[in-house]
Amino acid sequence: MTDFTLPPFVVDFGGWWIDVDLDGDLAAWARRSAEDVLARWGVRNRRRAGQLAAMLEAAGAATRERQQGAISAMLLYPALGEGIRAGVLFFVMSCTFQSLAEAGQWRSAVDELAASAQLDQTAATPAS
Repeated sequence: MTDFTLPPFVVDFGGWWIDVDLDGDLAAWARRSAEDVLARWGVRNRRRAGQLAAMLEAAGAATRERQQGAISAMLLYPALGEGIRAGVLFFVMSCTFQSLAEAGQWRSAVDELAASAQLDQTAATPAS
């Protein structure tokens, strides 16, 4: 029996998306991600960073519960203070929205994300 390894996978995501850490310290990931998001919008506010980190930690925990073998996960957070709009798990891609109206509104963001997904050509591939 041969060992199966997943191919190297990269997604060139834009500023609307937050890459979820599926394996590490969830609280530390949430704090770093909250700081990154707020810095992207030029906001320096500890209270707001704490609130965003708490929201991201809860969303990250929910994402981990649903991951079922996903190789990558992302959250759609397009506007500061408006909440998370969608979560995406990559196997081949699976996306969940809060409502059909949200799905329609953010379809172009998901299409762009899907179009940017590719195998990492710079990573070493296992010998056969």
